[in-house]
Amino acid sequence: QALVVVVGIQRAVAWHTVSNLYYLLRGPQSEGDCRRFIADLIAFLEVAASSTDDVRFALGLPMKDLEDALQVAAARSAGATVIATRNIRDFARSPIPAKRPSQIVRDLSAG
Repeated sequence: QALVVVVGIQRAVAWHTVSNLYYLLRGPQSEGDCRRFIADLIAFLEVAASSTDDVRFALGLPMKDLEDALQVAAARSAGATVIATRNIRDFARSPIPAKRPSQIVRDLSAG
């Protein structure tokens, strides 16, 4: 799953990633800790707005995984130039290029 989309040097996270993070963290962490983590996260990441049209766009993408397509739609909505993910292979057919977070950091450091 892609967590962050990079827009120039702005950063955004897809809205549905916030709930996914909550449920992943909720097992080992307390309710309060999870909510504080998300509050800290959105202190430096914007949440990409999404709409019905974005879901329609995602449904029309030639991608196997709808959740990945929704990430692409959120990235598109935010005006992203690249998607950060460890799962490059699943984004091969994305209209927005995907890179590993470490590569994005290297690219930003070089530029």
